[in-house]
Amino acid sequence: MSKATTKFAIAFAFKELLLEKSIDKITINDITEKCGINRQTFYYHFHDIYELIEWICETDADHVLKQNKTYDTWQEGFLAIFHLLKKDEPFVVNIYHNAPRGYIYRYLYKVTYQLIYDVLEEKAAGMVVREEDKTFIADFYKYGFVGLVLEWIDKGMKEDPKQIIEIRDLIKELGKNHTVILSSHILSEISAVCDHIFIISKGKLVASDSTENLMKQMSGAQEIELLIKGDNAAVQEVLTQIAEVEKCIPLEQKDEACAHLNLIAKPGMDIREQVFASCVNHGFVILQMNPVSKSLEDVFLELTEKEGTQKEVLPEKKLHFVKSHFGKESKEDGE
Repeated sequence: MSKATTKFAIAFAFKELLLEKSIDKITINDITEKCGINRQTFYYHFHDIYELIEWICETDADHVLKQNKTYDTWQEGFLAIFHLLKKDEPFVVNIYHNAPRGYIYRYLYKVTYQLIYDVLEEKAAGMVVREEDKTFIADFYKYGFVGLVLEWIDKGMKEDPKQIIEIRDLIKELGKNHTVILSSHILSEISAVCDHIFIISKGKLVASDSTENLMKQMSGAQEIELLIKGDNAAVQEVLTQIAEVEKCIPLEQKDEACAHLNLIAKPGMDIREQVFASCVNHGFVILQMNPVSKSLEDVFLELTEKEGTQKEVLPEKKLHFVKSHFGKESKEDGE
């Protein structure tokens, strides 16, 4: 029997014994008799039962994670950890309740951190990201996920892992009773997860509000996207003659028989009725008219690029009430 095969045989025997008794009741003799080996063979592979436990944890986790490290499947990797723990429930519950807590902590921290770090490495490809930033992010999610897993085990492992696996949901769950602070340039994630946003440019706080309010305050003039059936040049000539139109921006044509463009209104103007009337008068058919809203990326760039001219979208205090956003009311004065 090879060394690796013997280790797996010992681990299998140990897990079978856990169905019958707790860890503190299992002896080396029990394991060797169950496995059909002598004590010397056991000690050749492991110093004691706790080293065996640690090896089982690491081996099982590595097996689960080795094919779940890409950006598309890291959530599946977390779900696989839950399923692994559920599958080995007697083993996990025994470790949790009867072994030194450090074993399960080290096991979960190691596999979770590596999974998150590998995802960050892939996501940051081609970008300049400091090592300490990647470490901070991996640690942040590691502690949150491990805490969630331990709570799940403590409650009897009854909750469906699929309902708790999403990292976004994890952050929001933590935010019910804590103020959770995320610092990131991945603005799509910030927009999806956070209820309140602070934008800092060159050491200065230039915006503080909800995502929705920031969009509204920074939207400025009305902008609409149009797809109009008619000659492209003729449509543009007609629409630019509307007094309330500030600018006409041609877009990539979806159809040669149509004009595709954005219209920007003069400040405070609503140009939709005038656009409709002009198109009707000239025999053009409006196939599409959509408002153009700013993304969080647009707001961020607009605030940070206008250095020295941007206005602070702030009340008198630098940091104000963070209330329903994070579940806890907090109030701080700016420095």
